Amino acid sequence: YFKSLDYTSPTIQSRILALQEDATSLKRTTTPTVSWLEDFLSWASRDSRYNGTSLDTDGYFSDSSQFYTALGNFLADPSYSYHNDNLRFNDDGGIKTSKINAWHKKVESTEEKVLAMIELRKECGDTQLSPKPFPYTFAYVYIEQFVIIYWELVLNLILSLVACAFVSLFVLHHPGVVFLLIMIVALIDIDLLGSIYFWGLDINSITTIDLVMAVGLVIDYVAHIMHYYLHQDAKVSDRDTRVINAMAEVGPSVLSGCATTFIGILPLVFAKSEIFRVFFRMFFNIIVYATIHGLVLCPVVLSLVPVTSPVVALAAEPGARPTGAENSALDKEDSNL
Repeated sequence: YFKSLDYTSPTIQSRILALQEDATSLKRTTTPTVSWLEDFLSWASRDSRYNGTSLDTDGYFSDSSQFYTALGNFLADPSYSYHNDNLRFNDDGGIKTSKINAWHKKVESTEEKVLAMIELRKECGDTQLSPKPFPYTFAYVYIEQFVIIYWELVLNLILSLVACAFVSLFVLHHPGVVFLLIMIVALIDIDLLGSIYFWGLDINSITTIDLVMAVGLVIDYVAHIMHYYLHQDAKVSDRDTRVINAMAEVGPSVLSGCATTFIGILPLVFAKSEIFRVFFRMFFNIIVYATIHGLVLCPVVLSLVPVTSPVVALAAEPGARPTGAENSALDKEDSNL
């Protein structure tokens, strides 16, 4: 697309055609082009009214006083009347904007589509025309997201993990456990990234949203188990026993949450829209990985890593008040009274 230019100038005409030639010679752009200027100059060179006096030796239209008259006659020719769609005129009859149509080669991968758009933009930006022309097609609306989506995904995942770590500190009260929690959540997202490849999907706006949402969804499964582990009976110091007790208390609830979430998204498998089908695939993986990491990996890690529970540390202090399971027992006794 070309903005307001002095189209009557042979220099401008030569620069437009030079850009057209350079653009079609790019790796991911092909010929032929639909160029009103190229067809106009070719038409003028065959018209006896203009080929003798209005064109210079290089074939450009040099008679500025006759340019728009000749252009009107050119557009009135039925063979070239389709070029009316490629030109927009001011109230005074001058060209306001114009366009030259070109085509990208067929490319399959997202990366190639991005490169095709970027290299054509660079070619337009390097021209000596002022104001600069710009390439546009409706597909660019969707391709544009892929220019920044990878860095946006990384940034949002990092911010989500940082936010979850900050909030978890107020719940778990143990920096080491919070670190383990964030590592497990990060592993789940890494698994999801691998699943995107095996499902044959791309990193796009839908999968990116699901990846960021996964952080807030899966942390719930893991955090519950860690919270119950830390608040086991202060008298039990054996890690394996604390893990077994924690899983006995909260494991069924976590598993029930996984099952009910799966039932909630199950209708999406019958959706005809590709967006909802992608959403189902991503959520199915989120549930599977959250279940495996929460109910299998998390207990194993807690049983192997020497984590000092704040409940145990508090109970070891002289005159410490009972907490955790003891508090729960006392609360039950109070309620019975």
